[in-house]
Amino acid sequence: MENEIIKKALYERYIEPTKKKREKYIGVEIEMPIVNLSEKPVDFSVVHNAASEFIQHPFVHISDNSFA
Repeated sequence: MENEIIKKALYERYIEPTKKKREKYIGVEIEMPIVNLSEKPVDFSVVHNAASEFIQHPFVHISDNSFA
């Protein structure tokens, strides 16, 4: 039950705000905490694998000339 509360809190804090409709967009830096729900140190191979996924599947830049 506690894990579900933690997952919900993380989702509401970090994911939900990204779903708001915005008229203008800016560049963002996203911090994504990686936690071990077993309350043990994070296995850094998980961190490195997650970073590799972002490198292999990067975000795409969409140009919007309305800011010019």
